[in-house]
Amino acid sequence: EFVISDNFDVELLSQQPTLAFANSVFTHVGPEDIRTCLSKLRGPVTLFATFNESDEAVSHGVRGHYLGGEQDITYTRDEMHAFGRDNGYETSYVGVWGHPKNTWVGRFRHQMMFRFSKAARPHSLRVTRGK
Repeated sequence: EFVISDNFDVELLSQQPTLAFANSVFTHVGPEDIRTCLSKLRGPVTLFATFNESDEAVSHGVRGHYLGGEQDITYTRDEMHAFGRDNGYETSYVGVWGHPKNTWVGRFRHQMMFRFSKAARPHSLRVTRGK
């Protein structure tokens, strides 16, 4: 099941996903878009997302370029961890995962993988008592 949305409208799905892939999404969007994406996924969920990794943080003065554009959109591992942590996720860096672009290009590495995992929210658990 897919929803095409520029605002990560996962609530339009018939069920909240428990596993999601953002392949070559975070490589084209700005920090606010990443925060929006992570805030809309409710636990339990694991999201695997690719990103262009840089060793140094850069200013993200523009919104993501989506279907083109000239600006390289890169993030550090620390930035990716912070996006997750700020939205209640446990995070881990996966790194190279077999994408053909897993190479250095100038000052960054293409298509590294990151994992975000969130447990169920306590208020979303329902306890049923037997009689």
